[in-house]
Amino acid sequence: MSRSKDAAIAEVNDWMERFTSTLNAHEFLKWALGDLCLEARSMPDEAWTQVLPASEKVMHVLRQYEICAEKWEPCERCDQLSWFHHWILRDREDRHDWIKLCLEDGIEEYEIRKLIRKEKKKEGKRNGRK
Repeated sequence: MSRSKDAAIAEVNDWMERFTSTLNAHEFLKWALGDLCLEARSMPDEAWTQVLPASEKVMHVLRQYEICAEKWEPCERCDQLSWFHHWILRDREDRHDWIKLCLEDGIEEYEIRKLIRKEKKKEGKRNGRK
C-alpha cells in the first residue's frame, strides 16, 4: 500500500515547517545564551561553575555568544538576519550600514566575509598598500 501524493506533500511540508521553526529557535537560543553569559558576570563564581559544561568546545561557543551579545544591544539586533551576520559585523564601526545592506540586498551570511575582504583590498590599494 503506497501513500498518496497529497499525503507525501503534506509530510514534507510539515517537516519543512518544523525544521524552519527549529532553526529560528536555535537563532534565538544563541542570543539568549549570550545574554545569560553577560548576566552571569554579576553572579557568584560558584553559581556560574555549577551550570557550565566541562567541554572546552562548548565553553568557546558560549564565549562567542557572550561576546556577540555584549557587542549588540537587544535593541540593535536584527531578527531578519542570522546571529552569524551579527557575529561577523560585531567589531565594525559601520556595522549598521552593513546590516541595512544585507537586508536590502539579501546578502547571506557566507557572502559578508567575501564582501568585507573585497572592501579591505580596495582600501589597501587606495592607501598604497598591496
